[in-house]
Amino acid sequence: MAIPVTSVKGNSGKAARDTFLKKLVVLLIISLCCAAVPHFFGEKKKSGTLEEYAKFEKEYANAMSRGSKQKEAPLSDVAQIKKEGKDGDSKNEEGTKETLIEFEVGNLSGIEGKTGKFVIKMQPTWSPLGVERFEELTKASFWDECRAFRVLPKFVIQLGINGDPDVQKKWRGNAIKDDPVVHSNERGTVSFATSGSNTRTTQIFINVGKKNAFLDKEGFSPVGEVISGMDVVGEFYSEYREQPSQGKIQQQGNVYLKEHFPELTYIKKTRFL
Repeated sequence: MAIPVTSVKGNSGKAARDTFLKKLVVLLIISLCCAAVPHFFGEKKKSGTLEEYAKFEKEYANAMSRGSKQKEAPLSDVAQIKKEGKDGDSKNEEGTKETLIEFEVGNLSGIEGKTGKFVIKMQPTWSPLGVERFEELTKASFWDECRAFRVLPKFVIQLGINGDPDVQKKWRGNAIKDDPVVHSNERGTVSFATSGSNTRTTQIFINVGKKNAFLDKEGFSPVGEVISGMDVVGEFYSEYREQPSQGKIQQQGNVYLKEHFPELTYIKKTRFL
C-alpha cells in the first residue's frame, strides 16, 4: 500500500519521511535490478550471445573450409610424388616403377623420310630377366639403326640384330635364362625370340596378330606392350616378308640389308620417357 508523503509531519514526520525515501530508493534500485536481469541472463543474453556464437561458428567453419581447400594441392602433390617417385618416374598402382621406352622409326611403308613413333611399356612382373635385358640394350643404344628384317602381317614383326656386326658379336653369346610365361602373347605385346631354352639375347618381336596365344606354350614370355603407336607399328614395310638372311645380317649387318632390302623399316633411335 502506498504511503502519502503529505501525511508525515514534524521531526517524527521527517524521520518517517527519511525512512520512506530510503525504502523508496531501495525499491527503485530493486526495480532497476529486476529490469536489468533479463538483459544479462535472460532472452537478450540468450539471443545476443548465441547469435554472436553462431556467427563465429559459421565464420570458423568457413575458415576451416578455406584452409582445407588450400591444403588440397599440397596433399595432391604428395600423392603424385608417391605415385611418380622422387625422380619423376611413373609408378603403377602397386608402386612398382614403370619404364616407358619410345621408339622412333624410319622408312615407314618403305618410304624414305616417312617416320613415326611408338612407345613400349616394360612389364617386369611378366618377365623380370627379359625386362632387365631389354632396358640394358636400350641404355646401350643397341636398337638404333636395327632393321625389322622379318615382317609377317597379322603375325609378328621381328628385329634385334644390330647393324654393326662387331656390336652384335658382343651380345650374341650373352644369353639370359628363361622367364616363365605368365602373360599371353596378345596383340601389341613384345617378346624375345629364342632358339631353344635359355637362349634369349637381342632379337625381339612385336605381336601384331590376334591369335598368337599358341606362342605361350613355346616359352615366349612377353616383356612389355605397345601402349601407343600401334598404327605406326602397322606401317612397318612388309613386302620382303622373310627374305633377308639372318646369317648374312649377323656377318654383314646393315651393309647387306641396305644393298638388298633398302625399303626395310628401321629404328632411328630410342629413349626412356
